[in-house]
Order: sequence, then C-alpha cells, then structure tokens
Amino acid sequence: MAANRMEYSPLPSYETRAEVEAAAASESAETRAVVALSVGEDWPDPDYAQEVCLRLANDDDAWVRSSACLGLSYIARTHGQLDKSRVRPVLMRERREQVEHRGRVDDAIGDINIYLGWPVLNWSHLVSYIRRLLGR
Repeated sequence: MAANRMEYSPLPSYETRAEVEAAAASESAETRAVVALSVGEDWPDPDYAQEVCLRLANDDDAWVRSSACLGLSYIARTHGQLDKSRVRPVLMRERREQVEHRGRVDDAIGDINIYLGWPVLNWSHLVSYIRRLLGR
C-alpha cells in the first residue's frame, strides 16, 4: 500500500446519506476507506453506519476492508452497540484472511471486546496476537 495512507489527516464529516453513499461508491479506495472510518466515528445513526461498514467490509481492497472493521469498532465506542450476529462473522473472516492489514483488524476486534464486552477472539487468538505484538 502507498505510504501516504499512513499519514494522519482529520476525517471528513458527511452531512447526508447521499454524500456517504457517493463516497462509499467512489473509484478511490482511499475515499472508501475514509468514509468507513468517518461514519463509524461521527454518524448519528449507528444502524446506518453499521450497514455502510458491513458493505465496505466486502470491498475488493484489503485496506478498505480493514478500515471498515475499524469503523465498526468506532461505532462500538461511540454508540455502544453493534449487531453481533452480523458483525462477528465479518470480523472473524477478516481476522483469518487479512494478511497486509491484520493488525488493524486485531485492533478493531480488541476495541470491540473492550467496548461491548464481546469475546470475539478466543484465548488462543488473543495469545497469538500478544505474541505477535511482542515479536515472539
């Protein structure tokens, strides 16, 4: 992935669903990734934000999918809710299949575990994650 994707810039605010939908359908993977983060962080309707993130979690671009997972974790933090029956399978799929951005998915899962009290990862996954963090 391009190095510029790691640079910080404030998330844009979207005022209407039409703006969100246009960004989510953009040709630009960066725009799609950012809209997932933005709706997760700022959108007032958590159900709609979750729908956008779940849609983007099926994107062809791995960066967009990992951003959608983080967007879901932002919804957990800002709204304290997610539909576990729909979100957990997506998180577990990304946990299994993500290679390049797996750390972002692990961060999202960890945050959701904290904010919603979900045991998304079992202990063996958690031990593996900690070992990877420690470089063992």
